[in-house]
Amino acid sequence: MLKRYDKEEEIKNIFVWGTRRSRTTRKVFSRRLHSELLLPEGRIDLAVLDLDNVRFAVNSKGRYGHIQLQKGNHIFIEIKASRTNRSCISSKNRWFKSILSDIKKLKYHSQKYAHHCFIACFDFSSLLDDDSVTSLKKQTNKNVELLYFRDDKENNYFADENQAKMWKHS
Repeated sequence: MLKRYDKEEEIKNIFVWGTRRSRTTRKVFSRRLHSELLLPEGRIDLAVLDLDNVRFAVNSKGRYGHIQLQKGNHIFIEIKASRTNRSCISSKNRWFKSILSDIKKLKYHSQKYAHHCFIACFDFSSLLDDDSVTSLKKQTNKNVELLYFRDDKENNYFADENQAKMWKHS
């Protein structure tokens, strides 16, 4: 994604707060792609911003304050993995609640900003069945898409009974 959204673009909508007189600011540039975008409502794993619809706010001393997203063609992406370098989620209930938490976060963002959102879930342990995934999808807004991927290798290194019998007799 960085190759596609690597170009720096100027943010033209700049707001200076904390002063009554208008102040001239330097040009502000940003890329469209941001990881761990911090918003007042929480962090977004990946965000592709429509920079024409971003307001950049600085205080009266010219210090960075915050960005404000306005209605535009922004895209938010949350990424979930049942197995990472730092942790492994082995409980179906914990995995379900983790995904549900991101659904609620994006539901709030999508109501406020009304843009496309995605949740990409990578299940390496076959934690959820199709009915559970369908249940999660029903809880999303229409502009939030839940993508659920399962690893066919799973996270189980024990052989099934037939393989175990073959190994036992070998």
